[in-house]
Amino acid sequence: MTPVTRQRLNRLANLGIVLALLFGTLPFGMRAYGSWTQTQAKLQFEKKREQRLITELREDRELQPPKKTPPRKAWETSVVQIPSIGVDAVVIEGAGKWELVIGPGHLPGSAGAGGAGNCVIGAHRNLWDATFADLPKVKPGDKVYVITSKDRHTYVIDWSKEIRTSYKKPLRNTKDSRITLVTCVLPFDSHRRWVAQGHLVEE
Repeated sequence: MTPVTRQRLNRLANLGIVLALLFGTLPFGMRAYGSWTQTQAKLQFEKKREQRLITELREDRELQPPKKTPPRKAWETSVVQIPSIGVDAVVIEGAGKWELVIGPGHLPGSAGAGGAGNCVIGAHRNLWDATFADLPKVKPGDKVYVITSKDRHTYVIDWSKEIRTSYKKPLRNTKDSRITLVTCVLPFDSHRRWVAQGHLVEE
């Protein structure tokens, strides 16, 4: 074999090796490129989808009228239920000595259930009546239901604590829809009260 022939064979062998490497790695390179392209396409898709959803949400908010505070309602004889402490009693109008002997009473002048304002309901926890005997056990997050002749209104307790009787702020009217439950701390103790207050929720 002449030197020229040997040189040509070496060139062909090197060319074969290069071609083999090129075509051997080409599928892996194409796969990697395809995977990268797919990932980028998904990212672009998710970005466009997120932008579209944000736009639709903004448009929906612009079209929807702002929520209005429900109108104040007059009180009517109702049933109050507090499942966490087993209360299920009729509430009459009046929070005086004789009304509270019967059971829970609605404080005259406070709001009716389900409307704007503060709906105040009081009851004893003594020998005369023990409807609110376990009111101090009520915790934030507990639900209170007030059932009228037409509706059932749901409140969620925000706080529950002992206050002095002279502290009247929890009994005042509010712009939003609230409920305030009041009882004595100890039987026949007129200086302290246990109060639990909550807000109206939609169900």
